[in-house]
This record gives sequence, structure tokens and C-alpha cells, in this order.
Amino acid sequence: MEQLDGIPGTSGPASDPGLLHIPTYLCHSYRPADRDVNQYFHDLCWDEGFAFTVDSPLRRLSTTRLEMMMRSSAAFLAVVTRREDQPHYRCSPYMVYEHGLAVQAHKPRLVLLERNVSGSHFPQSQHTLVFDRNTLRRSRDEIRAKLRLLAAESRAYVNIGNRALGDVGLLLPATTRHRAAAEVIRELLDEAGYTAVDLDLDDLDSARMATQLDRLDFVVGEIGDPDLAQQMAYLQGRFVPSIKLQHQPPTRPSASIPRLFLDRSLEMAGSAGEAVLRWSDPDQLRRELRERIRELSESRSEFATKDEGTAYFRSLGQIRGPVFVSNAGADNGLARGIVDRLRGYNIRPFHYMYENSIRPGEFWKNELPRKVAESRVFVPLISQAYWKSDYCRQEFETALELHRQRKLLMVPCFLGQSDGPEIEVHGISLVDLRDAERIERIVAYLDGELLVPGGPDVPPTRAADRDGPSPRLGLEITIAPPPDYDDLYRRLKRPDQNDKP
Repeated sequence: MEQLDGIPGTSGPASDPGLLHIPTYLCHSYRPADRDVNQYFHDLCWDEGFAFTVDSPLRRLSTTRLEMMMRSSAAFLAVVTRREDQPHYRCSPYMVYEHGLAVQAHKPRLVLLERNVSGSHFPQSQHTLVFDRNTLRRSRDEIRAKLRLLAAESRAYVNIGNRALGDVGLLLPATTRHRAAAEVIRELLDEAGYTAVDLDLDDLDSARMATQLDRLDFVVGEIGDPDLAQQMAYLQGRFVPSIKLQHQPPTRPSASIPRLFLDRSLEMAGSAGEAVLRWSDPDQLRRELRERIRELSESRSEFATKDEGTAYFRSLGQIRGPVFVSNAGADNGLARGIVDRLRGYNIRPFHYMYENSIRPGEFWKNELPRKVAESRVFVPLISQAYWKSDYCRQEFETALELHRQRKLLMVPCFLGQSDGPEIEVHGISLVDLRDAERIERIVAYLDGELLVPGGPDVPPTRAADRDGPSPRLGLEITIAPPPDYDDLYRRLKRPDQNDKP
């Protein structure tokens, strides 16, 4: 394949530099083999006035989050690369699903379709352009013409995502169990900053129903009730984001999902069940729903500069995470910034509050040492409060022993003076820096030193044969060359007087 980056003639913006970039939902491949193609299209799109919005790889699919991202984007652009190992579509099933969302949402859209992908799922029209990755130079003018057409269609919606948190509709049957569930849902929505409103759609005509529904941020509704299932299906047709509940009585633990709410592409990807939240009692509902609402509140990754996009695509295929961020509660604000930035680099973090992959129902105290052991990198944020936390001490001691055995890398980050034990591992001094500067320094260090550019093309966080979150059940075995830990340790141990705590 020819070299794609650094192509002459792609650096000058075609649009007015004074105009805001158009927030664009990007559907793309996470495979290392496709990162040059992604980078090529990113450069062209940025120069034509588009800023990509991408979703961080979450541990499970959140269809509600994708719907909300789509609704708050001014345009949709898909770079659909060929997958020889995908039957029927010849591309990632998640790309078919996300394109379907864009069609439902009536978004201005452009699909850049690699040759020999199944075209029946991406109707060829002014919204589609077929490309050959080996001759992209020849298509540059045609691609730019398509991008300018897309810009003209979407420019008016550049501020579409600027909105405050609003109302969330509740569509629940009048049963005792659902009245108890409604109290839980109201409490969680209020905690997240939303206002819950009961919906009664029976006496509304279609126009008034559409008007009432379209003003909502999203809807939480029960699809197990036949009457409400029809109303929830109407919401789906109006592209109103929704969290779909399905009550599972203990006597019927494997009730099937109504066909109306099954998507073939998600079925092909093995993720159809993730689109529905199944619950049996209010306590289980509270645990599961809190996590789903939290996912909705996470900020989207929108590239503010061209360099941010370049860094994101460069990260695909590098050796990375999981990175365990360990801190006391007093430093949660800093930890959240680190976790968010790691997601932006497509690096999978673990954090007890902001990125916790311990499944609901597990005994989390027993799981913490295992999560430390699963990590490639352990980043303790050392402060006075750190050593006062028994959990931080336990995490640190577990990681230190694994570091001695060279089973993970520990990178202590010193926020200030502390009365804790002497640390034998060299780290990074962040004393007297603002949190924004600390975040930049930590993530830059991890990206530059631990996530080795040019390293083996191990799969990204999402599985190598999919472009979405892994299904909850299944077996996947990936064989990749191990990282050169000896080399990484030598670099970690190099003298640096400025980094001494």
C-alpha cells in the first residue's frame, strides 16, 4: 500500500478558517491495519471543516449512548473498510448498525466504502463513495467534492450538541413491581441531573405524541409489556433515545427479547442482548441502571485540534493498557481527567469509580487484586491521602510485588509530599503543577514511553474481529508478540533529576 500520510496538497483548509468545525459522528475501524486509511480521511475531513466525534471503547455496548451521540452530531461519516472474515456484510456489523442509526436520525451523511464491501447495506447515491485504499491519491478530488457537499448540508447544525440536561420520560406499566422500579429510576435520574416525567401517550394523537417525545433527552421504558412495547417501538421510529427495560420474573429467567427490538447487525456481532436491560428486582435495577446512566453522562471525544485526531489514530495498534489508576478519594477529580484522556487515546483504563469493569454482584474487595494483576501499567497518584486509604495500600503492595516480578510496570506519580513509606520505584514528580498539566504529563509519558510506537500490532481494546464492545459471553484467544518489558524497565529506570519525588 502506498504511503498515505504527508500527501502534498492536503494541508490547506478549503473552508473559511473562521468557521467552527462541524461536529461529525465518525464510524471507523479500530484495526491496526486500517489506521493509515483512517488517518488519510481524517486529514482531508479536518481540512474541509469537520471535527470527528468518536466513542471510547466501553466494556459493553450502550445503544442509548450511541443514539444520543448521533442525535447531537451535525453530520455522520463512515469509513467502511473491508473485512474478509465477516460473512454477509464483508465489513464490521457495528458499521452497518451505526449507519442505520444515521439513516433513522435523518443525519446528513457520507459513507466512504472500500471496494468489495457488500453494497446492499449502504445504498450507493450522493451519500456514498467507493474507494480503493491502494489508489487513494486518485480519488482525492472526488472525496473533497463529497465532503464539501456534506459540509453544505450540515453547517447549519454546528451547535446542535449545545444543550442542558433536560427531561427523561418514563413509560412503565401500573404494576406494584414497576411502581417500586419507578422510585429507583427517579432517584438515579435526579442524582445524574435529569428530571423524570411520567408519559401517558394513550390519549394523544400522533402529532402531539411526536411533539411531546422529541423534546425529551431520552426515555426509560418497559418492553416486556405488550402495550408499552408498541409505544417504545414508536419511539424507536422517531429516533428518541431510550433505555429499554425488560422485567425477568425469577420463574422465567430467559425470556426472549421482542423481535421489534432486535437488530440483525447486532445479532451478527453477538451483542443483541446488550441493547436491553433485564432486571428482576429493584436492587438489581439500581445497580445496572446507575451504570447505564453514568455512561450517558460521559463526555464524547471530539477532536479540538488536528493533532488530537492524529494522536488518536496513531494510538490504534500500539501496545497499550489496561492502565490501573490508583488514588485516594480526595484525588478523584484528577483521576477522572486521566481516565477521560486515556480513553481519548483508545487506552483502556481501570478506575474504581470512573471505569470499573467489576461486574455488578461480584465481591469487589476480592476483585481489586485481580484487576491490578490484569493490568500492564499501574499508576498510583501518591498524595498525603493515599497512604491513609487501606484500599490504596493494598493495591500498591499488590502492584509492587508484580512490578518486582516484571509482570507489570509501576509508574508512581507524586502529587506532593507525604508521610508514606519510601518508594523504591522511580516515578514522576507532579508537585506544584495544576491538574490539567498533571494529566497532560502522565498521559504523554504513558503514550510516549510505555505505549511503544512501532510496536507489534496487537488488537485494540475492542476485539480484533469487531468494531464494537465485546459481548459479555464468549471466548477469544489472541496470540501476539509480548512487549519487551526489559527495554521498558531500562527506560523507566533512567536517571532524571527533575522527576525525583
